[in-house]
Amino acid sequence: MKHLLLALGLALLPLSATAAPVGTTPDTRPAAPQQRKQWQTQGISAQFSGTYLSGNVNLITASGTLSYNLNLDQHQFFVDFGQLYTLAGSNLIANRLNGSLLYAYNLLENFNL
Repeated sequence: MKHLLLALGLALLPLSATAAPVGTTPDTRPAAPQQRKQWQTQGISAQFSGTYLSGNVNLITASGTLSYNLNLDQHQFFVDFGQLYTLAGSNLIANRLNGSLLYAYNLLENFNL
Protein backbone atom coordinates (compact mmCIF):
# COMPACT_ATOMS: atom_id res chain seq x y z
CA MET A 1 0.00 0.00 0.00
CA LYS A 2 2.86 2.41 0.84
CA HIS A 3 4.52 1.68 -2.49
CA LEU A 4 1.28 2.36 -4.35
CA LEU A 5 0.81 5.73 -2.61
CA LEU A 6 4.44 6.65 -3.24
CA ALA A 7 4.15 5.75 -6.92
CA LEU A 8 0.90 7.71 -7.23
CA GLY A 9 2.46 10.73 -5.51
CA LEU A 10 5.51 10.63 -7.80
CA ALA A 11 3.28 10.28 -10.85
CA LEU A 12 1.18 13.32 -9.88
CA LEU A 13 4.16 15.50 -8.89
CA PRO A 14 4.88 16.76 -12.46
CA LEU A 15 1.23 17.81 -12.85
CA SER A 16 1.64 20.51 -10.22
CA ALA A 17 4.43 22.12 -12.24
CA THR A 18 2.26 22.37 -15.35
CA ALA A 19 -0.48 24.25 -13.50
CA ALA A 20 1.56 27.47 -13.25
CA PRO A 21 0.13 30.35 -15.31
CA VAL A 22 2.15 31.21 -18.41
CA GLY A 23 1.99 34.51 -20.23
CA THR A 24 -0.09 36.39 -17.69
CA THR A 25 -0.83 39.99 -18.60
CA PRO A 26 0.25 42.91 -16.42
CA ASP A 27 -2.22 44.61 -14.14
CA THR A 28 -3.58 47.69 -15.92
CA ARG A 29 -5.40 49.24 -12.97
CA PRO A 30 -4.04 52.60 -11.78
CA ALA A 31 -1.92 52.32 -8.65
CA ALA A 32 -3.16 53.96 -5.47
CA PRO A 33 -1.48 57.26 -4.49
CA GLN A 34 0.22 55.52 -1.53
CA GLN A 35 1.91 53.06 -3.90
CA ARG A 36 3.44 55.77 -6.08
CA LYS A 37 6.63 57.74 -5.77
CA GLN A 38 5.81 60.85 -3.74
CA TRP A 39 7.07 64.07 -5.30
CA GLN A 40 7.02 67.38 -3.44
CA THR A 41 5.05 69.36 -6.06
CA GLN A 42 5.38 67.50 -9.34
CA GLY A 43 7.51 64.82 -10.93
CA ILE A 44 7.94 62.58 -13.90
CA SER A 45 9.39 59.09 -14.06
CA ALA A 46 10.14 56.85 -17.03
CA GLN A 47 11.20 53.23 -17.36
CA PHE A 48 12.20 51.21 -20.40
CA SER A 49 13.21 47.58 -20.75
CA GLY A 50 13.70 45.20 -23.61
CA THR A 51 15.03 41.83 -24.69
CA TYR A 52 16.53 40.59 -27.92
CA LEU A 53 17.18 36.88 -28.44
CA SER A 54 18.57 35.49 -31.69
CA GLY A 55 19.30 31.87 -32.53
CA ASN A 56 16.97 28.99 -31.80
CA VAL A 57 14.38 31.53 -30.68
CA ASN A 58 14.04 34.89 -32.39
CA LEU A 59 12.34 37.08 -29.82
CA ILE A 60 12.08 40.83 -29.37
CA THR A 61 10.30 42.37 -26.39
CA ALA A 62 10.05 45.98 -25.33
CA SER A 63 8.11 47.70 -22.59
CA GLY A 64 8.05 51.20 -21.25
CA THR A 65 6.16 53.33 -18.78
CA LEU A 66 5.84 57.07 -18.28
CA SER A 67 4.26 58.56 -15.16
CA TYR A 68 3.52 62.16 -14.19
CA ASN A 69 2.38 63.42 -10.78
CA LEU A 70 1.15 66.90 -9.82
CA ASN A 71 0.39 67.89 -6.21
CA LEU A 72 -1.62 71.05 -5.54
CA ASP A 73 -2.31 71.35 -1.80
CA GLN A 74 -4.92 68.63 -1.15
CA HIS A 75 -5.38 67.76 -4.84
CA GLN A 76 -3.27 65.11 -6.55
CA PHE A 77 -3.25 64.28 -10.28
CA PHE A 78 -1.60 61.19 -11.74
CA VAL A 79 -1.15 60.38 -15.44
CA ASP A 80 0.31 57.05 -16.56
CA PHE A 81 1.15 55.61 -19.96
CA GLY A 82 2.55 52.18 -20.73
CA GLN A 83 3.47 50.14 -23.78
CA LEU A 84 4.16 46.41 -24.27
CA TYR A 85 5.50 44.94 -27.52
CA THR A 86 6.46 41.31 -28.21
CA LEU A 87 7.55 39.86 -31.54
CA ALA A 88 8.43 36.16 -31.92
CA GLY A 89 9.95 35.50 -35.33
CA SER A 90 7.52 37.21 -37.69
CA ASN A 91 4.53 36.76 -35.36
CA LEU A 92 3.34 39.79 -33.42
CA ILE A 93 2.34 38.45 -30.00
CA ALA A 94 1.50 41.67 -28.15
CA ASN A 95 1.33 45.34 -29.06
CA ARG A 96 -0.59 47.10 -26.33
CA LEU A 97 -0.69 50.74 -25.32
CA ASN A 98 -2.53 51.71 -22.15
CA GLY A 99 -2.99 54.80 -20.06
CA SER A 100 -4.77 56.07 -17.00
CA LEU A 101 -5.67 59.33 -15.28
CA LEU A 102 -6.26 59.41 -11.53
CA TYR A 103 -7.42 62.27 -9.31
CA ALA A 104 -7.21 62.03 -5.53
CA TYR A 105 -8.40 64.52 -2.92
CA ASN A 106 -6.65 64.29 0.46
CA LEU A 107 -9.53 64.65 2.88
CA LEU A 108 -7.36 63.65 5.85
CA GLU A 109 -3.70 62.70 6.18
CA ASN A 110 -4.41 58.99 5.55
CA PHE A 111 -7.76 59.22 3.73
CA ASN A 112 -8.20 60.02 0.02
CA LEU A 113 -11.38 60.54 -1.97
